[in-house]
Amino acid sequence: MKSTRKAQLHISETIAVLFIFFILIIFGIVFYYKYQQVALKEEHQKLLADRAIVTTLKVLYSPELKCTKQKAVPEEYCIDMMKLRQANDTFYKHTNDYYFDLFSYAKIKVVEIYPNPRNWTLYDKKLLNKSTDILMSNKKSQMEMIGLVIIVILLTLGMLFMARFALSEEKGKKIFTDTGLASSTLGALAQTTVNDPNCVKDYEGKSNPSLEKELLEDCANNYETRLDCNCEYSHYCCGNTHSCCFLNQTVTLFLNQTLGTWSKHYHFRSKLILSDAQEETLLDIKDKSSKGCSGLRDKISSKPFPLQTDLGLVMSELLLCD
Repeated sequence: MKSTRKAQLHISETIAVLFIFFILIIFGIVFYYKYQQVALKEEHQKLLADRAIVTTLKVLYSPELKCTKQKAVPEEYCIDMMKLRQANDTFYKHTNDYYFDLFSYAKIKVVEIYPNPRNWTLYDKKLLNKSTDILMSNKKSQMEMIGLVIIVILLTLGMLFMARFALSEEKGKKIFTDTGLASSTLGALAQTTVNDPNCVKDYEGKSNPSLEKELLEDCANNYETRLDCNCEYSHYCCGNTHSCCFLNQTVTLFLNQTLGTWSKHYHFRSKLILSDAQEETLLDIKDKSSKGCSGLRDKISSKPFPLQTDLGLVMSELLLCD
């Protein structure tokens, strides 16, 4: 009788151990599948981001669109508007025999934010549905191979494997080249010019001053009179207001219509470093939340944009954060 009970007890223990073991295997497979799914998604986002940057650079420096000066020297972050108006027909005629080899499946659109919001779709080649089926088939075969590997790993690691993935937070961290985005946005601001006949006034300056050069320099040289926004105290009079006030309004609009529409938190600032090492804040622009990057850990900064003025050095910087 005692031996029978002892045998039943051993059988119960064996069944319990096997039950726990298979539960561990199931949990391990589930957690590892989730982990692999996030890893594949992150890798896919990274590849798409890298391809988007390469495609953007190809378009910016393509002879069909790029600006040139003097002996055909290309300018950075500049698109020739005259070429752009004719480029649509060229891209359409040679989509399959030339541009497909450069851009593959992609959609290329040029958007003008200021002063006249409009857009041009230069290239639009969509991926066929058959490729989706191939991708799903590849994922299925890949998961079958992963399942075999999981079983072997669980046989040796067991509880350690489950604890590792059960306690770790599933972080689907979005990978995108925020550094390139911040730098290109600041570069676009530097190349943006203002077409306003009221800008010049009696001052013999450029009739189309740029935001991050002539207007910012004028703002820095006349920063002490910027508070009342009276353009009588600045050389330029764009929008019938002081250069500092016009810059604040225009840059705010520009960033809201670009980074703001992409739900990006940002903080743009320009400061004047005087000869005695004192600093004066010229521009301090944050996103619509008015918080900017305060309280957020992941901050990406553009390269500082320096500008030498009569009163000192102006440093402009754009922060992006998530």
